Amino acid sequence: MDGYFLLTYGDGTIQASDLNATTINTLNKTTAQSKPGGLIRGLPFNGQYYAFGPAFGEVYTDTANATGFPFTRSYILQRGLIGPYAVAGQEDGAEPSLLWVADDNSVRQANGTPNPLKISPPDLDRLIARVTDETTLEASVYVSQGHPKWVISCPAFTWEFDLGSQKWNERASYQQTRWRAISGISAFGKWITGDTQAGQLLYVNELAFDEVGKPLVMQMDSGPVAGFPLRTKVGKVDFNFVTGVGIATGQDPIATDPSVGISWSDDGGITYSRELVRSLGRQAEDARIMLLRTGMTSVHGRRWRLRISDPIYASFLGATQETRILR
Repeated sequence: MDGYFLLTYGDGTIQASDLNATTINTLNKTTAQSKPGGLIRGLPFNGQYYAFGPAFGEVYTDTANATGFPFTRSYILQRGLIGPYAVAGQEDGAEPSLLWVADDNSVRQANGTPNPLKISPPDLDRLIARVTDETTLEASVYVSQGHPKWVISCPAFTWEFDLGSQKWNERASYQQTRWRAISGISAFGKWITGDTQAGQLLYVNELAFDEVGKPLVMQMDSGPVAGFPLRTKVGKVDFNFVTGVGIATGQDPIATDPSVGISWSDDGGITYSRELVRSLGRQAEDARIMLLRTGMTSVHGRRWRLRISDPIYASFLGATQETRILR
């Protein structure tokens, strides 16, 4: 950073090299000691140097000190870093937004103040709290179709945050508990990642509708719909998808005549009905996707699940449920 190599040590020391050199002057160092615990990771971001400990962080600015350590501490972060690999956002080509898993099991976003912004939902906080080996938490980034993503993965799960829409979604490769991609880096006009399932490199491609030859499943689960907590009779449900998305030259029938699987739950999402399949339409063919007379809900309301695994473009626009409340 700014012509220096910066090194962090477990005892809290931050060592700087000489300017534009690899030589080390042992006097060019400082100690992060605002809280005990030492340091586990240091990185440059947005013109400053972030030194993370397990229960705190310190942010430094280059003040070109003539003697000794060339950086000066600007402020102290009130949240630390849970593990050495659980931070990302400083990479070239990424959205300039630094996010990390903090010591309170939440995801935090740097905002230029001592109190970084909490952006993770409670479900993700609980999953992180169950991780017994914090070194398995690995954060990464990528950009696809103008949407910058921040990803947190471990053997048990993958969640990603869209920095444009400010929305979270879960992600998993086919028959895996997590997404197989890891450690995104921008190179050669692509976002290249490692592969946890094989010794190879992958890249993010918005034109690919499968994942290394395996299905890329899109699943959406709704919250309780209409009338909760009153019981309702569901007469008709219409699902508004972009239709006519079949590919005439694609693999038959999964690409030429793609479909969506629809199921529902009346016990709060514990169990779901048998999946009913409806066509999304062959190429340029209009299709109406609806279900009639799907029975009566419980006091938990009706939850819907939509699943698409066919290798085509899929876009969901919304749904309507026609009901009659039963007193």
